[in-house]
Order: sequence, then C-alpha cells, then structure tokens
Amino acid sequence: SSPNAPASAESKWPPSRRSGRQRAVSSTDPRDPLSVVVARLNASDPFDTDSAMERDESAAHGERLPTDAPRRSLFAEARLLAAILHEPEKRRIAEAIAPPETFSEPALALAYRALLSALDQNDGAFDAETLRNELCAHKAENLVGGVAAFEKFLDDLGSRYDLEAIARRIADYHAARSFGEIMRWGFHASRDWTVPVADAIDDVRRRLGMIALPSRKVPTLADGAIEVFDRITNIAEKTGDTVGISTGFPEYDEATGGGLFPGELIIFGARPRVGKTALALQVAERIARTKGPVLFFSLEMLRRELAARFLAFSSGVLFQRIRTGKALDASDFARMTPNLHMARAAEVRIEDRPSQSVASIASAAQAMKADCGLSLVIVDSLRKVRGSAHYRERRDVVSAVTADLKDLAKTLGVPVLVLAHLSRAHESGMTARKPRMADLAESSGIENDADTVILMHREDLTPTGAKGSDAPKPGEVEFYCAKQRNAEPGKFFKLRFRGEYSRFESIAMERDFPVAAPDAYDDFPRGGDDDC
Repeated sequence: SSPNAPASAESKWPPSRRSGRQRAVSSTDPRDPLSVVVARLNASDPFDTDSAMERDESAAHGERLPTDAPRRSLFAEARLLAAILHEPEKRRIAEAIAPPETFSEPALALAYRALLSALDQNDGAFDAETLRNELCAHKAENLVGGVAAFEKFLDDLGSRYDLEAIARRIADYHAARSFGEIMRWGFHASRDWTVPVADAIDDVRRRLGMIALPSRKVPTLADGAIEVFDRITNIAEKTGDTVGISTGFPEYDEATGGGLFPGELIIFGARPRVGKTALALQVAERIARTKGPVLFFSLEMLRRELAARFLAFSSGVLFQRIRTGKALDASDFARMTPNLHMARAAEVRIEDRPSQSVASIASAAQAMKADCGLSLVIVDSLRKVRGSAHYRERRDVVSAVTADLKDLAKTLGVPVLVLAHLSRAHESGMTARKPRMADLAESSGIENDADTVILMHREDLTPTGAKGSDAPKPGEVEFYCAKQRNAEPGKFFKLRFRGEYSRFESIAMERDFPVAAPDAYDDFPRGGDDDC
C-alpha cells in the first residue's frame, strides 16, 4: 500500500486517555496533504504520553527521535485545532500563544488560519460554508480534502484537551527550532573570518531576542471583553449555571458572586472542629464530577482519613463506624459500595506528603494539568506549607507563600483554595465575638494576596456563645465573606455541618440521613487540631 494512504480503523495507534476515542484519525483521499498528516499521526505515539521527545513523523514503530532532530509535534498542532473547534471562545488565547507561523506542518498552519478567520466572521460559531470560503481564500481547501473531511479529521481527534497547554507546547517547540537555527548560524559565523566577531555576536543576540515575540503577543482589552461576553452569553443560555465554578452550595455561590473563579486565591479560615477540611473535600468531589480533575494537597491528614470522610458524607454511614470499622452492618456496606464507583468517576488526586513547598505544589499541579487537565487546587493547610529559609519572621514566610500561591493560581488558570487556621483571640475573654480578618494567623499577607476570604464560625462550640432560645442549632456554621473581589464583601450565610457524617448541607435542603444514636458522638474528636 502507499505510504501516504490513510490509516484504517485497525490502526495500532493507541486510544487517547483524554478523548476516550477508540478509533484512529481518518481522512478520505490518500492524495491530499491532510492524509499525509493523518498517516504520520497514526504511526505516532498519542499526545498524552507526555514524552520528552514526541515520536512524530520519523519515529514510527517505537523508535525514539535522535537527539539532534528538530522539536515538533503533529499531535499538538492537530489537537489545537480540535480544541478551538470545541472551545471557540478561547481562540484568541490560542492565537496569542501559538500563532499559525509557529506550526511546523504547512497544511495544518493554513487550516489554522482559515479556521480562525471563519470563527471570527461568525462571532465564534462554526459554519461549514464560511469555513469553506476561508479555506479557499487561504488556498487550503485542496490541502485538507474539503470541509467535510477536515471537520471529520478534527472530530476524530476528540476535544477534551487543555487548549492553553497545547498552545504553549507548540510555541515552545517553535522557539526550540528557531533557537537551533540561530545557533547553527552562529556556529558558522564563528568560523567565518570575514565577519567581525562583534557583529556576529550582536546579530545572534538580535535573533535570539526575536524568538519569544510570537509567544509574547499579549491579548488586547477587546479580546478580553469578547471572551467575557462569550462566556456570560453561554451562561445566560444555560439556566442554573454560575459565572464561576459552582461549589454545589447555592448560598456560597450567591455570596461570592458565582462560586470559585479561575486564577483566584481563596482562603477558608476556621478554628479546629468547625469542618473546613470536610467542606473542602465535599467541594472537591463536586467539582471533580461536574468540571474536571482536582488536586488536593493534604498536608495534615493522610489519604485514608480523607477517604473515610468521603465515604461518610457520600453514603450516609456514620463516620465513626467507617473510621473504626466497628458496628458496620450489611446495610452500611450496601450504601458505601456505589460510592466507590462515584469516587472513580470523580478524579480527586490526593497528595499527602507533609510539609511541601510552593515549588513542589506548583510542579505537581503543572504536571497534572498537562496530563489530564485541572479544575481546582486545594491546599490543607497554609501553616504546613514550607516557606523559604531566607525569612526570619513567620509573618514574612506566610506573606511569601500566599504571594506564590496567588501567582500559581494565575499561571494555572484555576482556583487555588487554601485552608487556614484562626487564632483563639475571638474565643478568649468574657465575651466571645465572631472572627475577623485579623484573626487569621499571620494575616497581613493573606489580606493582600487573597481574592476571597471566608471565615467560618460555630457558635455552639464557643464557650460563651448564646444560650437558651437564642442558641444556634448544633452544627450550624456561619460563613462571613470578609474579602471578595467579585462581589460585595461582608455577606453572611449559613450551612449545617453534620459531623457524624462529615457532611455539610444547605439548611433549606438538608438530606434525610438516618438519625444518629445519642452515643454516636462519644468517640468523635472533640479537641486538638483534628479538623473534621
């Protein structure tokens, strides 16, 4: 058969973990250049192998690229087009990071230009006729075998890819190829006796300075406004959706102007036993099911302790029974078993190594985002994050850590939720008060860097709390929005913490779990830092 023939459905190309597709990429006409690209793709490893050197055009059948081969990735270039077709509102971000001239495959570069032009003409909506006209205008229709073949080509690739990560990979490879060309030119210039050394060095410096220009293209205000408009238009068309990422608690989403927002640093502050870890885990499970993978850094608890809490709040089996393994009956196991499948569906990765630095947190988060995507990072807790040894004062260490975590949120483009401890100041004295921002341990850095600060308070745990008819119901947790960039701060809302199930509930929609026996709390943690 011809080496340019399209791969059949029996191709040995492994299915992508992200797309879940079980078929090879296909194209109809073996004579058009797109089919040549398809044949190369089907002879390669999939993009999500995350190999240091991808095996593309010349690396079929498992042979690694030679170390002197230019860096390129047909998979990244093809899948960027598929990702743009799936998320057209992000097309300007993709173009800003990896413009068409960064592509190594000419057919894909022309198709990329045509696709961007077609989407711009229809305000981000896909229209086959407009795409056909743009392919003709860019003299690319014959290269891709027509609109139908091109659309099928992109559909076969799937769509669940991190658009920005792919675009940056393409830009990095283009920079590497440009760097290699400049170094080769510099090597030959160094041996050319007719070229003054100073001129050769200056020319190399000038050329090196131009490498980063494509990836440094900064989107304009208009680009940002159009992206926001596209997003809120999509939200308006979907009743019940929020502008941010919904936590599953309408009270929280409303008080914060839409939930958790990508690129923001959110702080949950509370005393032990109030339930901040349980709340964070519940939010993580919800977002992992509805939005995408979550990375949970548990610097205080072991993975199995969090897993026990998950089984309790998801199944309605008493936490202490799961924790101790005692008094479990057949009905308890029957309720827990389906939640094992739910845990597999909700990808929450738990990193429970103690005392990690921001650098190690960032490294793990970036690797996970490149591997399978990332929707949320949770750090429990702030006081356990290892800071730089350059600072003598703990306050300075915390300020540096929160600043780095904020930078991480912006770099990853996901919310970073950090749990923090409150001091005992608001509980001491004859008259206890509700917590304030100043009660956050070493709070100056937190106040400056956090986008949202939520303070949690349980009146029933306060020694001098309200009594009699004014006393709150057991487990009633009051949330105070001490800082909020996206909404008016100072708002209050309440949730119920059912400690026996390690579960938070909306007070208006409490779940009908079995009522715990009077002695169900006997073994429940009552002190120390074991935050349930």
